[in-house]
Amino acid sequence: MVNQDELEQEIAKSYWRKTNYIQPHEYMMAKDNPELFAELKRLIQEGGYEAEFMGKAYRYVNIGKYKYWAYDTLVNRALLGENSF
Repeated sequence: MVNQDELEQEIAKSYWRKTNYIQPHEYMMAKDNPELFAELKRLIQEGGYEAEFMGKAYRYVNIGKYKYWAYDTLVNRALLGENSF
């Protein structure tokens, strides 16, 4: 991904599964889009911020109207301000 617009276009094209595990959010598995997964994980690690959720620190990055965080082989996202993630 070269710029923010291209990144957001790639995110919009990707398949995001919905889940209500703990709180409603969506996730994308690494195998579904390895390049986007790698880019989002890099952005989270390099430019993200830490916040606590259920007593544990996680690293997030905000892109557009979502906040993203990585866990193992998936990237999660939730609408900004919608829940306590």
